Amino acid sequence: MKTTTLMETTTLMKTTTLMKTTTLMKTTTLMETTTLMKTTTLMKTTTLMKTTTLMKTTTLMKTTTLICCPS
Repeated sequence: MKTTTLMETTTLMKTTTLMKTTTLMKTTTLMETTTLMKTTTLMKTTTLMKTTTLMKTTTLMKTTTLICCPS
């Protein structure tokens, strides 16, 4: 009796891992602040004070005293 046992085991394990991470971060910040402050103050004060005081006082005092004493 002749027993021949042929056991052949072929194991092929191939693991391919492709990890590609592309991170594109582009931040554009445009801050434009235009402040236009125009203050025009026109203050024109015209004060016209005309005071005319006319004081005319006419005092006429005529006193006539007639004293007649008969003697």
